[in-house]
Amino acid sequence: MLLHSEIEANAIIPFLRTIVAKRLIEKYDLTQQQAATKLGITQATISNYKNRSRENIELYLITKRIQSFADDIAVMIMKNTSEIEISEMFETTLQFIRGQNIIYDLHKELESNHNVEKCPICKNNLK
Repeated sequence: MLLHSEIEANAIIPFLRTIVAKRLIEKYDLTQQQAATKLGITQATISNYKNRSRENIELYLITKRIQSFADDIAVMIMKNTSEIEISEMFETTLQFIRGQNIIYDLHKELESNHNVEKCPICKNNLK
């Protein structure tokens, strides 16, 4: 039984960090180590994120809007915006993802026996 917060913590947040790290590396020519330092994670974590980035998550999350959020976060990091403001942007992005019901589709995919129609959390949020 997966909780929605587990899906966010184990799949969505790492994927979002991967997108931001990619932006920092590709757009701002940072090394993985520099990007990791700015994100408050280790270089190995970025490497692991990149290596285990799930294609199914990419299908759900690679949208222009998610990429736009990632770009905004990368810009904020490069401008040395406060960690509080950067955290707020991450939360805004997560709220957007929740609002798109992506987590419910992902839950069904990760836990094949999960019945969205019978789950009170999914059912209430899909209305």
